[in-house]
Amino acid sequence: RMPGSHERCMMQANIKLGRIFGIEVGLHYSWLIIALLVTLSLRAQFQATNPHLGAGVIWATAIATTSLFFASSHTNYRTQR
Repeated sequence: RMPGSHERCMMQANIKLGRIFGIEVGLHYSWLIIALLVTLSLRAQFQATNPHLGAGVIWATAIATTSLFFASSHTNYRTQR
């Protein structure tokens, strides 16, 4: 590639999830690390602010919130293009 080329560079998905309508779907390993860190951070925050809730509820809430966060950020990115 030449510097300044307008060719799109995309990271290769390292974890293959399958195909949807012939389009390969996958995740880069870094996504899992970021999702884990966000989930752990949310779990700690939820536990500190809601000590009366059980561990299962706190984990479920943290995982659901992380999933919604990543889904909404992806949707926002796709609609702005």
